[in-house]
Amino acid sequence: MEKRRKHYSLVASFNLSLRRLPSEKFQQFAWLGVLPEDVSITPALGTTLWDVSPREARRTLQYFKSKALLLSGKSTNGSPTYQLHDLVHDMARRLLTAEAATGGEGSLPGLGLTWPQAHGQLLERYRQKTENGLWHTLPDDGYSHSYLTWHLEKAGWVEELHQLLQEETEAGRNGWYETCERLDQLGGFVKDVAKAWQLAEDAFSYSPNCSISLQCRYALIVSSINSLLGHIPGELMAALVEKKIWTPVQALAYVQHIQDPSNRAEALEELAPKLPETLLSEALKIARAITDKSSKARALSGLAPYLPEILPEALEVARAITNDRDRAYALIRLAPQLPEILPEALEAARAITNDRDRAYALIRLAPQLPEILPEALEAARAITNDRDRAHALIRLAPQLPQILPEALDAARIINDKSDRAIALSELAPQLPEILPEALEAARATNQSDRARALSRLARHLPEILPEVIEAAQATDESSRAIALSELAPHFPEILPEALKATRAITSQFSRGHGLSELAPQLPEMLLPQALEAAQAITDNENRAILLSKLAPQLGERLLSQALEVARAITDNRDRANALNEIGAQLPEILPEALDAARAIINESSRAYALSELAPKLPEILPEALEEARAITDESSRAHALIRLAPQLPQILSEALEEARAITDESSRAIALSELAPQLPEILPEALEAAQAITDEFIRAIALSELAPQLPQILPEALEWARELTDEFIRAYALSILAPHCPQSLLPEVLETARAIQSEYHRAYAFSGLIKNPNFSLQEDVSLWQEFLHTLACHDRWRFLGNLVNLSPTIISLGGKEALAAIVEAIKDVSRWWP
Repeated sequence: MEKRRKHYSLVASFNLSLRRLPSEKFQQFAWLGVLPEDVSITPALGTTLWDVSPREARRTLQYFKSKALLLSGKSTNGSPTYQLHDLVHDMARRLLTAEAATGGEGSLPGLGLTWPQAHGQLLERYRQKTENGLWHTLPDDGYSHSYLTWHLEKAGWVEELHQLLQEETEAGRNGWYETCERLDQLGGFVKDVAKAWQLAEDAFSYSPNCSISLQCRYALIVSSINSLLGHIPGELMAALVEKKIWTPVQALAYVQHIQDPSNRAEALEELAPKLPETLLSEALKIARAITDKSSKARALSGLAPYLPEILPEALEVARAITNDRDRAYALIRLAPQLPEILPEALEAARAITNDRDRAYALIRLAPQLPEILPEALEAARAITNDRDRAHALIRLAPQLPQILPEALDAARIINDKSDRAIALSELAPQLPEILPEALEAARATNQSDRARALSRLARHLPEILPEVIEAAQATDESSRAIALSELAPHFPEILPEALKATRAITSQFSRGHGLSELAPQLPEMLLPQALEAAQAITDNENRAILLSKLAPQLGERLLSQALEVARAITDNRDRANALNEIGAQLPEILPEALDAARAIINESSRAYALSELAPKLPEILPEALEEARAITDESSRAHALIRLAPQLPQILSEALEEARAITDESSRAIALSELAPQLPEILPEALEAAQAITDEFIRAIALSELAPQLPQILPEALEWARELTDEFIRAYALSILAPHCPQSLLPEVLETARAIQSEYHRAYAFSGLIKNPNFSLQEDVSLWQEFLHTLACHDRWRFLGNLVNLSPTIISLGGKEALAAIVEAIKDVSRWWP
């Protein structure tokens, strides 16, 4: 009763103040009703709202404040702001609209506007401030960029809202994104896309073609943003903040929109030391929003040194991790701040079944528990994989300098040139005398690995920096980004270039690949557009392969163009692969592909290239077999023989013998599962080997790969997948199983997939489901929408692959017109975020 009495008293008081307002001020007050609740009102906003000068806007706001109709808000850059009491805001809104224009005795007169009219008039005032009517040119007044889409929706200008998100700058980029990023409002852009996406979904009932194409357009935008942010390493983000190229606020906004929980955690961990105290609570909020327990534990432990009060929470999350390896690593990260958990961390490390992971965990614990150094050394020496054993010994060497010669020997015997170069570059800081050897090894690697190997050495040999940058520029996008990102923290002058390279991983290849896969579904008139997009790819290898994939649909005239591009590739392995692709349609160039294959330096890669060529050139089978047998690494040798076996059935027994001889249990099981389609009688053996794998992730892969060959175990495999405790492993297993499940199992697969908390991980399972020919989204629009949102949380490259599998649903729901519009959307997003 008292609360109601107070309410009526306030209303009466405000009414009295309003009745005493001059007519002009009364109308200006009513216009405050067009604003959203709890907004900060500034003189800059008032200038447009009332169409008055800045001075008049300030005076009007001060006048309303003096009449107790406005409250003081937080000051922004020294400029005063104001806020509306909820009751006052409700009154202004009623006065603005037609419903409040007349009434009984004592009622206040309204302005007689409808709600859409009021918003439309405000938007017209704002439009006058733009250049050529383009909303992204709107001057910043601290309000309009945050609420423009809200006003567009309320005005009913839905088409204008969709056009807003398609505006382009003179440079051909997305205008609204560029503006929001410049204003540090990336979150606002993401919300605007979400709003437009929702409106597109609402339109399905009366405009399915437009609705489906717009939904896919916004999914493409979201996946492009994910690509843009997800490939920027945390270490590079931290360096950008440290050198004041990014603000801490900007960096956190980026982290908040990284979809991969592992990458988000790593970024928070790296950024934590660079954040001011005022932003730590925001960082903690982002960490707590991570659903994957292992990633959440890592993020919390990274923040804990700066927020000690969250240590109990971080420990609780770490202890709740079910995967032995991840739990051990989480506890080890916390141990420096919680020494009392060292025994628990040690116990968790010892419980890890995988030899490599157990050794790495013990090595990380050793600085705090020196007494376990002999145990850690023994674990490192027990690793069967040459590369992993070398890396373990190298990590241990700073605490046991006497094993440096042993670590060097381990590095030198690594068969793979790239892996050996990386190992030597990691060892070089402890053994400066091997720097020349490490440099020579790095220079001897293939083109795609050379830049990364050299970048590891540049911090110790600054004089090779120009060589590293040259190597990086000559390689593919991903390798270039990795190399420059590793260099950037040590050479700040290349930070902008490193950032540019990581953003470029959104990948021209993904655009061409997606369009080439969609090509069979497209009307003939749109095929030239797909070709144009493929031709725009600057990476020679990918462009050649894509042109060869498109050529069957486009006619023979393009094959010569693809051939010239392939011949220009300098790396022998890549050139051989590209020529082999084209050789399927131009058999006369196969000798040229063979020359390129023979010139490959790496023995495993050379054997692989020859085995790929052999079906087209049967006469080289003896040579390919000789190359396969000459491979020194047992796992690589077995896989090479297995690839050749379909053409040389007489070597099946040899391939089986090699597979059985592999000492690493995981590699042995995978080799047997690959051989099983050719030797069905070994399926039970392959299954037993897969079940014996101790590493949960690799066991999941091996069993999931085997299940399609043993349809009778699919129900059992699905049940086993449901019981996997690690969400990522469960999602990955489902992604392999789902395409092969019979229709009777699909409801269970869908239920299991939906139960995965992390949307990022769930997307893997969904991508497997849409590959199953018996699974349909065409009869359930809400399920289609759920799948599209989830799949879009991956990067653009993955999403385009999923879009190909969704194309039958797109055609069913929106027609071929929708598919044609999606092709345009792919070209747009690729231009906006190349």
